[in-house]
Amino acid sequence: MAKKREKHGGRKETPGYVEREEDRKKKASKRAESRDIAALIDEVMTSRNLRRRGRCKNYPERFLRTYFPHVFYNPFTPNQKVIIGSIVDRIRNGGCQAIAAERSGGKSAITKGLLLWGVLYGLVRWVVVVESEATKAYDTIDDIVLYLDSPNANDPIAIDFPESVLPIRLLEGQGMRGKTQTYKGTRTRVALIKGRIIFPTIPGSLSSGAIIQGCGSDQSMRGLVRLQKRPDLVLLNDVETDETARSVTMTATIKKNVEKGLMGLAGPDKGISMLLLGSIIERNCLCDIYTDRKKNPAWNGLRLQLVNQWPERQDLWDRYMTVLETLTDDGIDPMLAAREFYAQHRKEMDAGAVVNNPYRFDKRVELSPIQHVHNLIAKMGRENFMAECQADPTDEAITTLGVDAVSIRSKLNGMERRVCMPGAERVTAFVDVHDARLFWAVCAWQAGFVGRVVDYGVQAVKGPIKGTLATEEQRHQTEIAVGEALLELRSQLESGEVTGGRTIDRVMIDAGYLPAVVYRFCASAAGERYIPSTGASSRGGGYLSPKHGAIQTRNGGHGFHQSWQEQPRIWLSHIDANLFKRRVQDGFLTPGIDQPGAMSLFGTDPVEHRAISEHICAEVWNAEKKKYEVVRKENHWLDCLAGCYAAAAMLGIRLQPTGAVKPRVKVSDLQKAKQNARISHRT
Repeated sequence: MAKKREKHGGRKETPGYVEREEDRKKKASKRAESRDIAALIDEVMTSRNLRRRGRCKNYPERFLRTYFPHVFYNPFTPNQKVIIGSIVDRIRNGGCQAIAAERSGGKSAITKGLLLWGVLYGLVRWVVVVESEATKAYDTIDDIVLYLDSPNANDPIAIDFPESVLPIRLLEGQGMRGKTQTYKGTRTRVALIKGRIIFPTIPGSLSSGAIIQGCGSDQSMRGLVRLQKRPDLVLLNDVETDETARSVTMTATIKKNVEKGLMGLAGPDKGISMLLLGSIIERNCLCDIYTDRKKNPAWNGLRLQLVNQWPERQDLWDRYMTVLETLTDDGIDPMLAAREFYAQHRKEMDAGAVVNNPYRFDKRVELSPIQHVHNLIAKMGRENFMAECQADPTDEAITTLGVDAVSIRSKLNGMERRVCMPGAERVTAFVDVHDARLFWAVCAWQAGFVGRVVDYGVQAVKGPIKGTLATEEQRHQTEIAVGEALLELRSQLESGEVTGGRTIDRVMIDAGYLPAVVYRFCASAAGERYIPSTGASSRGGGYLSPKHGAIQTRNGGHGFHQSWQEQPRIWLSHIDANLFKRRVQDGFLTPGIDQPGAMSLFGTDPVEHRAISEHICAEVWNAEKKKYEVVRKENHWLDCLAGCYAAAAMLGIRLQPTGAVKPRVKVSDLQKAKQNARISHRT
């Protein structure tokens, strides 16, 4: 009995056990054979058109037209050829590429097809598709699966790439089947997970184990590693929405994710290719920033337009738009009436027009692509059309969205550093206080608020290392260090070293961080040349003027006032930070250096001012919220220049001549005058 148990693995032999075991093994073998796809793939591979497959590798346009004829049935337009060439160049050679193309111009469809081109020929191993939302990125991945899917294996892509395409098709949309699918007894590891395609691992396949996955722009994409493999291509496809494009802070967040998160996905010994595709929604949106070759030359920005040349008879098109937007009393559809008008004057209205995509118009209601363009303008509005279809947003939004660092550091007056211009009426300084550094700036002013930055810099605060002392002791030592740094800076400012010997008329010091320290320092200075300062903004962002009788105030003006502080008996300046930051940025936008309101930097070398120019752009005016939004933390010299501007305003510098001062009229005198007028009227 023991021998029998040993023979059958220790199990007790029962009647029919051997037969059942053999039957189980046969069924398991049969199921394994049904899951093994080697026979099907090997059969199809015998009919591969290797010549067609090889030519399509060298000609990506042919690849798209050959394998996806149901998508690319029209010849490629000049813009589409540029897009194809740029994407192929990034796949083959790496680097960054930003493309702003017309909306609904086929760029997304082309990109999906070319991603498959790169994967099937083994040119890329891991592609990350980033869109504005994760769900949209997942939809893109589903579309790529549909490019490969087909009810039969008789189409060209399945014939020429059976080792890559057929394992995915055999899943029939059920990702769980990939866990048991085999090729010659070895798992293919093919997977269709939510938002991810993992191509089958098959010996000899160029796409073996390749990955295409989707992510939202707000998702964390750090640590994407699989079997020591990292992404080598990132596609940023329409990563913006109307909301994020209008918000400076949201745009800055997405930009930070791109430059800090996505660019760090590559391994230490290999770069990563970046491809941004989209349409410009607003001035200074992400697509506008990256396609601007002056601001970001490393991104090789391209801006493709739907209309290459506008028609000569714009007057007739203006009449067309009027017809299109007018509802007649006889009930005729304005679209049909406009079409009839166009048909009558088509030859004249088409003259000179060049539209990049000659196939883009609805043949049911439109006669030509240029008619379609004007119908789009009527639906979208000209400003939106110019942004999203012409990659040329209007400049009206510039003042609401801010200035760029390149323009600021190029606004130079040619004067030497630390030299005030002749005839300077006032010289002001401002100090922005922090625990490790004091940022400061000095400006000279002439009538009309012509401002010139004389000097700026950083004073080190020799405070304790953070975390080395208890909280109270840490703060106490920091206060001492800030006070000592203020004394050192005061010595430098009063020596005339930073102004070429010219006395500084007013020095304002930010008291928001350590008010007690700043109050004591200013109180110890002789006179009122050193004044503590704070912002006077309400919760909504507007200027909060003092209530009558609530506190003792003086020297009130547009955007500023002073209040009396009992401890240590000193006047505190309250300034409208939004107002004066806006004037600083507008000053750098003002043409010339001697125009009223213009501001400029010293010297002749723009590179010298790279840091301060970025500080000045670190906050941007939001016209809807009517306040500034912080886009970068390093904004300290913007605060300094705004403080210098406010100090000059307190000292009497005005943007426009004030003229004669009107005499003040008492309310009682007005009432008496009205009463006398009524009496004389009765008599």
